[in-house]
Amino acid sequence: MTTFITLFINTAWKKLEIDTHEYSSLDSINSENTYITIQSSDFIRYLKSINVVTIPSIIDLECFLKQFQQVGNETKNKARWKALSFLKEIGKIDNSFKLTKSTAKEFMKLLAESFQELLEGDSIEKKRFQKIEKGINRILYESQLKGIRFNSHVAKIRAEELESSIYQIKNTLQFDYGIFDPENVSFQYEYLKKKNYRIVKSIGYTIRIKRKKDPVCELLYELNRLKMDFNSILTMLRHYGGEDSVHPTYKGFGTITSRITMREPSIQNMKRENRDIIIPSHGKEFLYLDYGQFEAGILASLSGDSKLIDLYEKDIYSDIAANLLGSEDNRDQAKIIFYRFMYGDDSFTNEEKAYFKKFKKLLEFADKTKADLSQNGIIFSQFGNGRKVIERTNWALSHKIQSTASLIYKNALLRAKKEVPTAKFVIPMHDATLYEISSREKDDVIPKLIDIYKHEFKKVCPEINPIVEEKLFYGKEEKT
Repeated sequence: MTTFITLFINTAWKKLEIDTHEYSSLDSINSENTYITIQSSDFIRYLKSINVVTIPSIIDLECFLKQFQQVGNETKNKARWKALSFLKEIGKIDNSFKLTKSTAKEFMKLLAESFQELLEGDSIEKKRFQKIEKGINRILYESQLKGIRFNSHVAKIRAEELESSIYQIKNTLQFDYGIFDPENVSFQYEYLKKKNYRIVKSIGYTIRIKRKKDPVCELLYELNRLKMDFNSILTMLRHYGGEDSVHPTYKGFGTITSRITMREPSIQNMKRENRDIIIPSHGKEFLYLDYGQFEAGILASLSGDSKLIDLYEKDIYSDIAANLLGSEDNRDQAKIIFYRFMYGDDSFTNEEKAYFKKFKKLLEFADKTKADLSQNGIIFSQFGNGRKVIERTNWALSHKIQSTASLIYKNALLRAKKEVPTAKFVIPMHDATLYEISSREKDDVIPKLIDIYKHEFKKVCPEINPIVEEKLFYGKEEKT
């Protein structure tokens, strides 16, 4: 097996052997080789164009670096990662370097050196990369190569509906509140700052948690979601996959907590009522498996808080809703309160603080997690996936829990791929997965997948009896 850096430049694909630095044209693909790329979507398109059936091992360098550099977004102002900027940051090149046909070999050589230095510099992350991330990459890129079917007729109708809804919200913001540039992130930040709202996790998330008490946040939240769905549908309609197929970009290490993400289009973030444009292959049907109270259950088990563990059996979010919001019907808002606690939000009301004080072991675990991060300068999941302290540390607990959730989820995906190969992975949802299965095999496949998902959860969180359920992928938003 040989490992190459690959690059598309000046209308041609080039490859550089990572050990010998031999540089040549990429004229064919050997499924036994490994290909490292900064252009994963373009590389998948290339494989499709030459009718590759067995996909090779592919490494997205952006995701690899996110895993091994172990730094969150708080120090990064760039919207998208760029290889040239990365090489400048680590001192491999200076501002005078320009990527051209004549410097392509040197550029690829520097990427190869950086890759090897990082891989060999962290034995824990190297082991995780080889045991988990490479296998996850194969699952994702197989799905990306195959593509996802969608109903172009319904998509066109939905795009028109969304455009109309977006226009109406903008009109309301303009005429009722004097807001003329609501989609501008800088405006959204300044609005939150003006209202003295503490930023929790991100601007978008803060808008979400404030929307029930602030009519402008409610409109901004809805605008952001509709705009995201609108852009995703437009991407589908103009995508190279054709009239009925789209090939999203999958990122196996899409966030610092190793969550799998999708781009162009961001199908996994679409509102439930807009998902009906996604359809299964001919003769197949969708199976949507969901982890119930996924991160709440992980936190209950890792903290060892018996009260929280008992509540998991009943429903943690419903208990929060009943005690803090007056009704179990407010479960979606209760979930936000729980996540605010996990994200280290210190703007809780006295009533909210009193509620969480009931869970002494939970508070001790949260304090210890934060202290461990402050003392060691880094925090991990059960298996790698570290994150280093750069500025703020209020994310200690959330990283611990979310990175553990990603570990459980990825182990479940890998086992499902191996033990239930007829279930075709389609879309990752962090705590849920969309599979494509045969109607004839569903009675056999569904129990096997549920057992795998439960076992992987319990392996990491033995105090929990995991909830894994078949849910509807389509329809109106559910309180889950």
